[in-house]
Amino acid sequence: MTGGNKGDGDFKPQAYQAVVDKLRLDLQLHVTDNPSASAYQNKQIDNWDDICTIVAVDRAVGDGVEQHEESASAMEAEKEGGSTSETPSGESNKRLKRDRLADAVSSFAESFKDYLKAKDPPNPTSSEVYDVVSNVLSITQHQILRAVKRFLGGTVEEFDMLKRLPENEKLDWILLCLE
Repeated sequence: MTGGNKGDGDFKPQAYQAVVDKLRLDLQLHVTDNPSASAYQNKQIDNWDDICTIVAVDRAVGDGVEQHEESASAMEAEKEGGSTSETPSGESNKRLKRDRLADAVSSFAESFKDYLKAKDPPNPTSSEVYDVVSNVLSITQHQILRAVKRFLGGTVEEFDMLKRLPENEKLDWILLCLE
């Protein structure tokens, strides 16, 4: 079958693209019709599959059907156990992929935060900037306030340079930065 939107047991790429275009169009219309829904556009909900499993309507009928409470308690027990099977010696041999991935992502995030803290020097506080600038010889009160404002809004390196300069060059550096 080569005609239409279907061929060889599967849909053609054009059919998939038409569906994607239609969904994008419908979603955009919904967001413009309902501005409060725009905050949820392109958002990912953590554990969406688990939420659907617990909250979705259970349409299965018959003996032995697992109800919401049973599935919630089973997932809780699985989460507490941290494994889905055990070896004869009692050791768990299979961890949940989801837990390992979450652990890896959180570990990466923590190490990245540590890297950023180590890479960037800490920003000076306003009292530290004021103390350093006000101790410069022959500086007026107006220049002190302008310099504090400038160094708080500027880069950390400029203020670090001021701290490292000899006393007789600090006023010149402040005036240069204020220009």
